[in-house]
Amino acid sequence: MKMQITFNKTDGSTGMALVDGVVNDPIEARRELVAALDLPDASDHNDADARLRAAGIEPASVQVVPLVE
Repeated sequence: MKMQITFNKTDGSTGMALVDGVVNDPIEARRELVAALDLPDASDHNDADARLRAAGIEPASVQVVPLVE
């Protein structure tokens, strides 16, 4: 199964990434998005929310949409 992760950027634009597998947890969705976008570390830590913010993505806007194959 594939999941679509959608998000809003701080500049007002939106984005989307496809990931394999099932993602049910919002925290897991943000981690999967970081991995899918291959975002660099933020500052000196590997926090998913910090990495998203550094890339201009609002962590609270991350949503998962299941796709039917």
